Amino acid sequence: MSIDNTTPVVETENEVLTQAVPAVKTKKELKKERKEIKKHKKEIKKEARLHSAKMAKFNRFVTVAVSVLVIIAMLVCTFSAIKITKSISSGATVSADAGNAASADNSVSSDSSSSSSSSSSSSSSDSADNVADAPAGDAGAADLSTKEGVVEYYKKAHAKVLAEAKSATRTYDNPTNYEQYLEVGGNDTLANVAKQLMGMFMKENTEPLVCTGADIATNFPPSQNSCEGLTADMIKDFSCKEEGDNYIITLTLNSSKEAPDLGDNAGHLVSIVDAKTVEDAAAGFVSFTGLRNEYIAPTVTATINKATGQMTALETLTPSYMKFDKATVAFVVNVNNVGLGLQYEQKWTIEW
Repeated sequence: MSIDNTTPVVETENEVLTQAVPAVKTKKELKKERKEIKKHKKEIKKEARLHSAKMAKFNRFVTVAVSVLVIIAMLVCTFSAIKITKSISSGATVSADAGNAASADNSVSSDSSSSSSSSSSSSSSDSADNVADAPAGDAGAADLSTKEGVVEYYKKAHAKVLAEAKSATRTYDNPTNYEQYLEVGGNDTLANVAKQLMGMFMKENTEPLVCTGADIATNFPPSQNSCEGLTADMIKDFSCKEEGDNYIITLTLNSSKEAPDLGDNAGHLVSIVDAKTVEDAAAGFVSFTGLRNEYIAPTVTATINKATGQMTALETLTPSYMKFDKATVAFVVNVNNVGLGLQYEQKWTIEW
């Protein structure tokens, strides 16, 4: 049996303590370490700021992009809605208009024999209300010295167009940005983009649109109604003047910027873009909350032959604001309080 004569190594207490306790760092080393820690913290803060700035920029971009999309949607839907043709709500309406037109014919015919004697006493001067120079007898039963009489005479002439005209031709159509009104949250860049977009959609059109038969009632202003529902209390200003063989009648709706009409009355005088049509056209892309069209004193000017009661020309001017409280794009992003000023001008001629 062999014996290991190797002498075991025994660590002294001082050696163990020396190995367990780390060496003390110098002041220079500590200063360098603190400097590196401080530098690292700065880098972390810088990255955080950059990330925050990127997020803020991205959010602004999204808001602008969505607002532009909403404006595009509004413009597309608006002018698509204008082009949508609608028929008269029922045959009874057309029949009623035809009856009114027949009444106008009878009235004019019955007075044609007495027109020469009436003309001798027709030298009245213009009043402050711009009433007709001619006496009431020249327009049959209508008293053209009163608003009620002028409105009724206009309605009969309009009904005559729907029932008897050979054709009605739109010779001029021009949508414009009413009073340069554009509400996009005060963003100048977005406003410039929106104006460029409006320039793409709002263009003067002088290509004739000839309507015959049922298409007259579909397109002739007001395209969604006859004028049967128009009443004198809906009219603020009126005039009826003689010009050669014609009466020139002007009617302006009783509405203003402070008290706009939402289409209930305007729809009996001019063609309007109703909110539901715009909402339907935008379905699946943009949903609107509080969408409304505010009509500001739309006006019609009609030329009506005195002898026949036939309307030969009509001009319409329809200033409006399209506004909405909120639009939701793809059910994700919301845009609040956007508005556009839209004015529609049309000119028509009627053949008999």
